[in-house]
Amino acid sequence: MSTADLSHIPGINANSKIISPLSSDNSSSSPKRLFLNRAVKALTSKNSSGTNHSSEIESIIEPRNKKNSSMRHSHASLPCLSTTSITALPLTRSHFLDVYSKGKWNLSTVPAPPCFEGIGILKPPEAYHEAVRLGILDSLINAKQWENHSAEFLEIIKKVTRIFGVKGASISLISCKFQEVKYQHNLGFDKCPRFLSIDAHAILSMSDFVLLDASKDWRTQKNPLVQGPPMIKFYCGVPICSRTGHVMGILAIFDDMPRSSFDTNQIKVLQGHVSKIWQLLETSDNMLDEKDKDKKMESIASPAGSKPLLPTNGTANPLFQQIGRATSNSISNTSFKLAGDILFDKDRSGSAYQSSKNFSISKHDLACVYRDRFDKCLWQKLLESKSMRKAAGILCEQICIQNGINLAYVAEIRVVERFKIRQSFFPPKNNSILYDNYKYQDQLVKSGEPRCAIRVYGTNSDRRSSVPNLSLDTQLHLSGFKSKLGLAFQGRDPKSYVKSGMVVPFFKGNAKLVKKKPEKKYLDTDMVELNLKSNGFVIVCVNDNPNKIAEEKVDGILKNAFLFRKIFLV
Repeated sequence: MSTADLSHIPGINANSKIISPLSSDNSSSSPKRLFLNRAVKALTSKNSSGTNHSSEIESIIEPRNKKNSSMRHSHASLPCLSTTSITALPLTRSHFLDVYSKGKWNLSTVPAPPCFEGIGILKPPEAYHEAVRLGILDSLINAKQWENHSAEFLEIIKKVTRIFGVKGASISLISCKFQEVKYQHNLGFDKCPRFLSIDAHAILSMSDFVLLDASKDWRTQKNPLVQGPPMIKFYCGVPICSRTGHVMGILAIFDDMPRSSFDTNQIKVLQGHVSKIWQLLETSDNMLDEKDKDKKMESIASPAGSKPLLPTNGTANPLFQQIGRATSNSISNTSFKLAGDILFDKDRSGSAYQSSKNFSISKHDLACVYRDRFDKCLWQKLLESKSMRKAAGILCEQICIQNGINLAYVAEIRVVERFKIRQSFFPPKNNSILYDNYKYQDQLVKSGEPRCAIRVYGTNSDRRSSVPNLSLDTQLHLSGFKSKLGLAFQGRDPKSYVKSGMVVPFFKGNAKLVKKKPEKKYLDTDMVELNLKSNGFVIVCVNDNPNKIAEEKVDGILKNAFLFRKIFLV
């Protein structure tokens, strides 16, 4: 493959390393130093006048086969694989929650990782594409269809409760901060903080989310919804998805008794009712006659033999004893949907406040939940950044200050790998296909070395004076990018400035298999040549001491990098 395939990255040669000068010293007046300083600006900042710096960057590219270069010294290089001790980074909380949030796996049975040992409640993370999801939810959460088709929604709640023989059921949407309950039976609230919501876990699980005994699952055993009313033990939730595939909410059934099994056929029945819910939400407002709707409401609102949620004899049921007295005059006597205006008071002050704030949780468990809160100050700084490059510099500076690191930088990596495969295994009409969706991955035959391009986006600029010129070793960056959790490295050369550091991937784009046009000499073969193209971003941290970066610091660094990703990449 020619290097032209990677020419869309300014100044990058696929067969070369990049010399990234990041300092100035007493020899700054020398021609070479002045030249390197110009290259720093080309690598780490965007010229306000729009000048293209690619010619300056290309002029400091060092080919791999060039020997005895005056700019290549062991003390001025990021350690390469052959002279470095490499270890995989341990699984941190941020690693785990990132994978948990992507919606690519069924999360019904997830063993507790060591980094979450000893906790009894897990705060569900935001969905990976949360901003897009919330954008779609805005037009759905207050849609008129929720009121215009209330009879049908109540019928669905009533039906699934009866079919599965459970204590209750609910239809909820997950907003930015709350579980917004639209219709329910025996749940006992119309709004719940998202960090306590079991439905907020369910929206992250592929296909369904089943807990046979929530009191024994490490994520929910100390949840107040499990330890107190409605005393959830068995739970099954199936997603309510938009046409674009983003999960808006959950149809859930629950019971106060655990179960030993819940098979796929039962889940399919529940999913069939989700289809009915979405059909109702897409129905035009004027398709339902108001008189017919009122008649259906009357027949469903007080079915024979139903147990009302809100008592009319003035005595409080166990839910009220747990949460407190009502401070609102608007209390409905419907059997299935708790009135939206009910506010509960536990401090006997008589003042109204949000019911979502009255779930009982211990200080220890609350501390565990809020341990994973993000840095709001950094979030604000990144939001105010005028460019992604500037934001990368802010991120790196914050990482260095918080963790005592000498150098940090954000780098984009693009990789092209060559493969061959038999024509029968690749769709003839497709020129490209997503690698994750390709079912014949095991049939791919490697046919060449990968080509890698690296571009530095930003670094902690005001620390350049303490950092020598670094040669960015391609193999080290590529190995870190392709690893699952990232790599920690320690240099073996005692003369090297770089003693330790890490390369951690924090964003990976969708890898694609792209069919190459066959050359004349291959026209008669049954093999297809493919390029596997992948790209993403890594955060690289470098220290002048041999100590490994502590696991808690790795977790904090990743958490900050994910904020950057959320604003600029996802």
